[in-house]
Amino acid sequence: MGLFNRTPKWEHRDPNVRKKAIPKIKDMSVLENLAKNDPDIDVRRAAIERLPDNNSALMDVAKNDSDRETRGEAIKKITDETFLLDFVKNDSDDGLQAIALSKIENPAIIKEYIDDPNMKIRLMAIICYKDKGIIMDHINDENENLAIRVTLLKTLNKEELEQVAEQHKGTEFGKEVNKFRILGVFKEYGYDV
Repeated sequence: MGLFNRTPKWEHRDPNVRKKAIPKIKDMSVLENLAKNDPDIDVRRAAIERLPDNNSALMDVAKNDSDRETRGEAIKKITDETFLLDFVKNDSDDGLQAIALSKIENPAIIKEYIDDPNMKIRLMAIICYKDKGIIMDHINDENENLAIRVTLLKTLNKEELEQVAEQHKGTEFGKEVNKFRILGVFKEYGYDV
């Protein structure tokens, strides 16, 4: 039996051997199977890396894998906006929904989520929509979540940041803007803060 009856390395019981075999696999169905079904996270992720964008196995992993980070790695390789929109609407993990939303390029779809009640999805939609007017509206909205307002400051140039600082002078939000400005000055001079 021994010498001529060897199993392929991707079927080996040691996950390190399986992972090392992945770069040599040419059969897409083998990679798909490993990405969806291998019991080892690292083997699944290595197989995901090798799969072409929008492969149906990636979509399966994005929806069904037991590991959140593995699901995220699969989503990052998907550009099918129909799938991504369905994922944003139906998945329960708001972090993964935000990643999927960031992959959508159609501004009309993104705009639908600008006022989403979920903070992570709303923030990603505002940033991805790339409309300075909408960004400024959310920064200046006193009813908007403070974390979102401060995070959106990162999208402003120096002049816009100065304008926001002046507009909110003497308010609690104005104090946050000034902290942000001070950090920016330190970074400008090469300090890692």
